[in-house]
Amino acid sequence: MLTEKELGERLKNVRKMRNISQFRMADMMGTEQSFIAKLEKGASYPKVSTLYRYAECVGLTLSDILAESPPAKKGMLSPEEIGENIKKWSALRGMSIKGLAEKAGLSRSSILNLREGRCISYMPTYQYIAEALGVTVGTLLGETGGAE
Repeated sequence: MLTEKELGERLKNVRKMRNISQFRMADMMGTEQSFIAKLEKGASYPKVSTLYRYAECVGLTLSDILAESPPAKKGMLSPEEIGENIKKWSALRGMSIKGLAEKAGLSRSSILNLREGRCISYMPTYQYIAEALGVTVGTLLGETGGAE
């Protein structure tokens, strides 16, 4: 089992690999930046519900976070890599930014920002995009290789 400090370090590394600031992570989790800092320092072992939410925000599973060995690279694509997947699947489906936005029920600026790797979003956003593109969310986030 991971110690508090090891878990905190893992959480910090995963967040940084996704290019998410502590402030952005706090916003995504609906908490304060100071709470994220405490988690990442390993001050105490967090509640499972907190770890689940953290994992969800970075596109991993709770199992990935708690595994004895660090999560595989496949589960931790950068925002730029996710954007490339969105571009690839949009091109394969012949779907414009406008078309994808309409089908996913999102704004064009949201799609554009995600395609360009300028931000990371909540898991439901990726689910809407994946559904609109006819792929699994795992495919979009780099966990598997094909369409549904």
